[in-house]
Amino acid sequence: NPKPEPLLEYEGYDLEVEAMRYGIADNVLILQNVPEEVMRAVYNASDLFVLLTKGGVFELTSIEAMACGIPILTTDASVMKYWLEQSNGGMGVKVEKKTPLTVVTKMLLHPNAFDTLGNYPALMEAIFGGSFFGYSCIPSVEDAVEKLKTLVNNPQMRDELGRNGYKFVRSLPISPSEVIRKWDELFSFLAP
Repeated sequence: NPKPEPLLEYEGYDLEVEAMRYGIADNVLILQNVPEEVMRAVYNASDLFVLLTKGGVFELTSIEAMACGIPILTTDASVMKYWLEQSNGGMGVKVEKKTPLTVVTKMLLHPNAFDTLGNYPALMEAIFGGSFFGYSCIPSVEDAVEKLKTLVNNPQMRDELGRNGYKFVRSLPISPSEVIRKWDELFSFLAP
């Protein structure tokens, strides 16, 4: 049998090696390429969801975690900054540096964005501000460590944040399938 292809290629740290180096390997489960149908069980078995990404636009995995009542610790940028403020479903890690993502700028400038989706991009920009449409970020390691310690050492806080995130996701006026449909519309006219 051929070796399975990774779903995501990246250059970076070997997380298992880093977990051993910091002495937390027995307390951390690092999962890669988990099938979608298993993800709900993974979220529900978790105490905390951490996504300290250097870049992103959608970050739907954080919303999936909140939908399962799991508190999140994520980079305080992009759409997550807004979702954290609205939901009180987790904590945001300060960003030391951020740069707008070029592909997202092209999406906003594409003339069909307004024709296809009405004023959807302008509406999203107005709702979420300039931080919505994606950045390449450098999260603060010091802030991440402090907030992680706070969350790990406060199970009651985690429970409250998890409940808040769950309520927030349940209150969203649009279904996840509708969000996906809207993004599909937006990307369909950007494809050559």
